[in-house]
Amino acid sequence: MLTRRFAWLGLPIVILTAVLLIGTYRYVVLFNLQSSVEGVAASMAQIFANTLWKDYQPLVDRSAAMSADEIRADPLTRGVNQEVSKITAGTRVLKVKIYSLTGITLYSSDPKQIGGDYSKNPHFLIALGGGVASNLSRRDRFESIHGPRSDVVVLESYVPAHSPSEDSKVIAVMEIYTDVTELEGNILGRLEVLGAMLVIAILLVAAFGVQLLVLRRAESRLHQEHMQRLKITADYAVEHEANRAKSAFLANMSHELRTPLNAIIGFSEVLQTETFGPIGQKRYIEYATDINMAGYHLLHVIDEVLDLSKIEAGKVDLNLSTIDPTGVIAAALDMLGPDSERHGVEIQRALTATIPVMETDEGKLRQIVLNLVSNSLKYTKPGGSVTVSTEVDTDLSATQITISDTGVGMSKDELALAMTPFGRIDSAMSYTRGGTGLGLPLTKSFVDLLGGSFQIDSVPGVGTTVSIQLPIITAS
Repeated sequence: MLTRRFAWLGLPIVILTAVLLIGTYRYVVLFNLQSSVEGVAASMAQIFANTLWKDYQPLVDRSAAMSADEIRADPLTRGVNQEVSKITAGTRVLKVKIYSLTGITLYSSDPKQIGGDYSKNPHFLIALGGGVASNLSRRDRFESIHGPRSDVVVLESYVPAHSPSEDSKVIAVMEIYTDVTELEGNILGRLEVLGAMLVIAILLVAAFGVQLLVLRRAESRLHQEHMQRLKITADYAVEHEANRAKSAFLANMSHELRTPLNAIIGFSEVLQTETFGPIGQKRYIEYATDINMAGYHLLHVIDEVLDLSKIEAGKVDLNLSTIDPTGVIAAALDMLGPDSERHGVEIQRALTATIPVMETDEGKLRQIVLNLVSNSLKYTKPGGSVTVSTEVDTDLSATQITISDTGVGMSKDELALAMTPFGRIDSAMSYTRGGTGLGLPLTKSFVDLLGGSFQIDSVPGVGTTVSIQLPIITAS
């Protein structure tokens, strides 16, 4: 009798637990679905900014003085409508709207909405500030780009379109309507998962495992759709302008890679610092530290790849200023002090104090020194040294920077490989010290951008010497 009472008392607890878990399951599923679709919408907005904005800009500039009817009748509006139809063909996108920075609807695949004022819309204001805002709703009828739709679940995503030349600058706000009916049904319609949670409370963790599998399938479908959209855009760009397609691809990949990486790094730091309370197991904190270090390493790799791609595309801008090169070099060597101690390699300085000030890009000069010296530290055994010296070549009116080490050195074939993007020498130190194989090619590209010359000599078992000459140009 007592056991039966405990069973009846336990039943409401089990049911309540299952109901709460089902509610959590639904929330997590919809949150992940919304985040994934928002990422695709943000990618489309950046593709628009990099491929169509240049042609669409004139209409934006004069739209403030135009009526809604004039905007609808403008040839540029019709041209954008044709391109949007091409880009969205075969995707789940139902409608696209473009807002000016003042909140006026400059374009909509539903022409009746052109000219509407959304300046007070809270979702628009979030996107205007660089964020992403969405609203999930079920529609009995929806007028889409390719015709009317009935009984659909629509995710409205307000996303910023950033300037191709200045990533932090928002040039427009786009509202992209995506059909998520099938995706929502596939995820939330798993009755066997929900039933298992309701009937067998002790298998709730296993049910979450099934949930993750379902989410993975949904994300895989979204990834396939995203790749299909990239292919459509790439085909369009090849037909019209290959260079603009490459810029769009780079901007998109930068966004797609940095967004999840920032989340990984941020949440790993939360775990490291136990922000919301102790974790309990020290090993988990160590794992979080490993994740954090790997995230920062991958972010560095992405930055190097993007830097090289920008150089190849001729998209790198120089920020010229009058600087003291000796001070810049000394500051860069100070930054490498911890690396020097960790590798057990001494950095020796022979910096000439009489080098005149020069007009160049301070950031690029600092990066050149950091890349070369850190590379020497990496491939020099403990007890060795790296010497950094400077002098003025009066005949050439140039500053010469020489970096020599007592490291492992390279043969001619290995040197040729090291100067090739992603080329890595097959040696024991390469595997233990890591690297992307981009340091030397990037450095040479930076030297070329600054109008200098780059020379490298290396002998296996003796060491490597890199000589750089930068022209002494003073501000007129």
